[in-house]
Amino acid sequence: MRGGILSWSVMLAVLLAVSGCGSGREEDPNVAIEAHLEMVAVYFEDFADALATVQDMASANAMAERVRGEFVRRADGMVENMTALEARFGGAELTSMMQSVELPELHQRMGRALERFEGQLMRVDRQPQLHTPAFEAAIMEWGRHMERLEFGHAAGGSTAQPGSPEWCRQMMQKPEAQWTMDEAFMFANRCIG
Repeated sequence: MRGGILSWSVMLAVLLAVSGCGSGREEDPNVAIEAHLEMVAVYFEDFADALATVQDMASANAMAERVRGEFVRRADGMVENMTALEARFGGAELTSMMQSVELPELHQRMGRALERFEGQLMRVDRQPQLHTPAFEAAIMEWGRHMERLEFGHAAGGSTAQPGSPEWCRQMMQKPEAQWTMDEAFMFANRCIG
């Protein structure tokens, strides 16, 4: 954790990108978008509350288990919700609707939740006695999981490990103009030859 675990603003962007806009059960896309934003706000509020309980090595180790279980599982659920909504409304149309929705109170709530989350994580990061191997590993695993979810969403919902044969097959289907530099480098090193 020394030097910072992850860029938490990037992690929020990942979660927003991968988690979509609701449960897929709502007929009205605006209701689905509002439900999604509520889900993201609650996720980060709950994560911040849980991080606030980390006060010693025992609570850091207990938090590690929650990160690996509850918080990873909930992020996976948001990806499933988005996949269902994209199937129902279409990805491009859903993205357009997301950009046009006006829910200032909910956006402010999400911003406050993220600030609390970042603040709690930074508090733990500034206290070396809380840097248990289990906690550090769990947070790093969570970050890698979020990255895989982001890639999986961009590749159509699969969460194949970057560099794996499945990932290579998915990249062959993705237009090269949409590849990142990291993806191009990984593809060249792992998929060609």
